[in-house]
Amino acid sequence: MWEKINSFCFKIIATAKAGFTLMEITAVVLILGILAAIALPQYQRVLESSRVSEAITMLGNISTAEKMYLMQMGQFTPNFSELMLQIPITPRSGDDSYASGTYFDYDISNCTGYACDVTALRSKEGSYPYEIHLTGVSSANTPGQRTCHSTDNFGIKICLNICKEETMSSDNSCRMD
Repeated sequence: MWEKINSFCFKIIATAKAGFTLMEITAVVLILGILAAIALPQYQRVLESSRVSEAITMLGNISTAEKMYLMQMGQFTPNFSELMLQIPITPRSGDDSYASGTYFDYDISNCTGYACDVTALRSKEGSYPYEIHLTGVSSANTPGQRTCHSTDNFGIKICLNICKEETMSSDNSCRMD
């Protein structure tokens, strides 16, 4: 009987030593922390780049609506209320040249006469100073040129992620087309 009790005690002691030491757990937590610190900034840039698709889609829709207005009225309009838009943006009260989307604010105050420059400014959920411009919209045959412009390092990294060029110009902008 003592032999069975003795064998049972040794089994309990053997299984008690099968756990992890504090040093091993600390090493694993440290490695996970380092990996998270490396991955988080890259994740933020990728997430922000995905949000840019809203601006690109909206700028295309605004451009199409402006061209339709140009064909009907003979000139562009700086008023969102005059455009036939079926997109989820909300014009600002008191100023029809500006509208807000989910992640960007849109400006068509530079659309007058026969020239139109539309700007999408990233201003939601914090301060990300970069803009996406659609310039040179002048007729149905001219698609316009999209550029990304920024004034800080985070915005420059976002612009570099979405531009097709490898480098920024001297004014911190790059072409997206």
